[in-house]
Amino acid sequence: MDVLRYYFPVLCQLIGMGGIIVGGPWVWAGVAQLPLFALVDPMLGDDLRERKTPTSDAIMDIPVVLCALLGPVTLMVLAWKVGQGGLGTVELLGIIASGAWLKRLQRSRGVGAPAGRVECSMIRRGFIARRQR
Repeated sequence: MDVLRYYFPVLCQLIGMGGIIVGGPWVWAGVAQLPLFALVDPMLGDDLRERKTPTSDAIMDIPVVLCALLGPVTLMVLAWKVGQGGLGTVELLGIIASGAWLKRLQRSRGVGAPAGRVECSMIRRGFIARRQR
């Protein structure tokens, strides 16, 4: 059960991509995660307990690999949606903002750049996968 928490970033990326695909006001679903995390994060408190991880490290690599693969898929979904045309200014801004946040979300999971303040505190709480060797 402890392993499931590491799939939270994957779920966030899928929600954001789903919003881009559906269109309309749902394009803001990806970027709406940022203020949501900022509001919820201080309420959760630090969770510094030791994690019960499986004996195989391979199972812990799955969410990291999924996040790495979903980054380019997010950009393809974004390009596909923009290529469809017929987007209003607000919808286009939402797609750009959500795409940027989802790409940043993917990079902060150990695949690219270091995490920002919100992601670091979420790592401490165990919502975001961080490999410890």
